[in-house]
Amino acid sequence: MCESETGLRELTGYEDCNYFLNDLVWEHGGPSEAILKVTNPLEAKSHDNIDFQVKLCDILNENGIPCPKTIKRVDGRDWALEEVVNGVRLPVRVFGVLLGSNLENFTFEASLVQDIGELLAKFHVIADESKLSVTHMPYIAVEHRRSILNEMELQLKNSIISKERSKLIAECLDEFERRVANNRQLHEVGLIHSDINETNLLITEENNKKKITGLLDFGDVHRSFRIVDIASTVLYLHLSDKLQQGVESLTRNILEGYRRVRALPLCTDLLTAMKARLSRE
Repeated sequence: MCESETGLRELTGYEDCNYFLNDLVWEHGGPSEAILKVTNPLEAKSHDNIDFQVKLCDILNENGIPCPKTIKRVDGRDWALEEVVNGVRLPVRVFGVLLGSNLENFTFEASLVQDIGELLAKFHVIADESKLSVTHMPYIAVEHRRSILNEMELQLKNSIISKERSKLIAECLDEFERRVANNRQLHEVGLIHSDINETNLLITEENNKKKITGLLDFGDVHRSFRIVDIASTVLYLHLSDKLQQGVESLTRNILEGYRRVRALPLCTDLLTAMKARLSRE
């Protein structure tokens, strides 16, 4: 990729390892800065999912949602398996750098929250029009209710969580099963991002006007209930909101922004979906 020493700084990655590279020198020209991503071992099992993420990002960029653009390798591939430690080979990708700082560095005024709702709706529209499909189902998906309950039982057995909390988790997941999952015909289903949070949105601010400049992290994109995507977005904003506006205000503004682009899916069970999402953490 490059032929001299580079600056390297670790970024938020959760399961993945992400690094900011600067002072890059390329053999055949390229940006001075880039992002290096090493995909986690669980997600690395599905090469098709990584190819799907590359295609989805290309389509989103073409349709006005800025997201990471892959910098191709010398051999023309978007990514490759590289040995990161002895005997462990994981997918490695390099992306161009997007403008902006993480959402967590800003206050969530109503106009910004509405813009986030609008972005979510655009994502749903573009995902539908793309006709892309993916078999990947992340562990945090509501579809893994049984596995989540099994993990809860293990945590309870090892005194990691209390009986009261385990009971609450089980009740929330059961409520979602009854009200949403068992009434699938009433709810819109499609590709969802499922992780629009305080670190996966980039923002710039100029003259007191905030603008969304990037949508990140497509590792948890899967096919599920659209109400879950809306609920997750509201929940993440609520948990990181410096203004402490409350769920009702954030929900109102997310939905107002969403309506700018498309009709809302059925949202009467939004709080139920929110509780189920929180139960999976």
